[in-house]
Amino acid sequence: MMKRAAVGLLLLLTGCATRHVLFDDFNYASPDDLAKNGWIIRTEQGWPGIAGASWGRDSVSIANSILTMNAQTDGTTTRQAQICQQRKFLEGTYAARVRFSDQPAIGPNGDQIVQSFYDISPLKAPMDPDYSELDFEYLPNGGWGQTGYLKSDAYATGQAIHALIESGAFHPGDTVIQRGVHYLLATQQEDGSWHVRSRSPKFQPYFQSGFPHNHDQWISMAATGWAAMAIAEGAEPEKTAAIRPAAASPAR
Repeated sequence: MMKRAAVGLLLLLTGCATRHVLFDDFNYASPDDLAKNGWIIRTEQGWPGIAGASWGRDSVSIANSILTMNAQTDGTTTRQAQICQQRKFLEGTYAARVRFSDQPAIGPNGDQIVQSFYDISPLKAPMDPDYSELDFEYLPNGGWGQTGYLKSDAYATGQAIHALIESGAFHPGDTVIQRGVHYLLATQQEDGSWHVRSRSPKFQPYFQSGFPHNHDQWISMAATGWAAMAIAEGAEPEKTAAIRPAAASPAR
């Protein structure tokens, strides 16, 4: 399966005494020209990434000012793609125009697909207190996951929709919000709740609170609250009436 993402980037960096802008429309003849503006194509194996995956120039292409990064696997051999900016930025405004695709370019669509754009600081040592990371992750089913390695769930999706609307960055009619609402309505349980699996170790007996889902009842309770609030804020009644299935299947 092969996935593609196209990227454009604007970084507006503000400091106390000076103001610097890095803008890149990726108008290069070939990926080899990326280095002229400080971009580095990853070639080394390691984290983050799948163990044993290959990285390098062959996974990156440029045409008509569009930088395309390809990731592919046949289940045995995996290639991934990543570019990094060699400049180190302290603070400022980051903006990127990234086009993610919902379907693979080739091959079956059976794997979970996670595509992301992220800002990350250098990790000097394990548990470095100055380390920071800001991820923008995209899952093609319209929802959000709690981490980049978990599937979408109502907890993270409800939080994301609320945050996006509250920030003013998006409005209820925007596609990204409607896709999230669609995901929530499609995954609601027949009893009206949302089931999210707990990641906590099951080291002590639980007690029944009256909310369903047994060991998962506490996070599911919070997730149901987030989901209900997100739907109330983001749903457009005339568009969402037909989304919810007549008898929703339990989430797995």
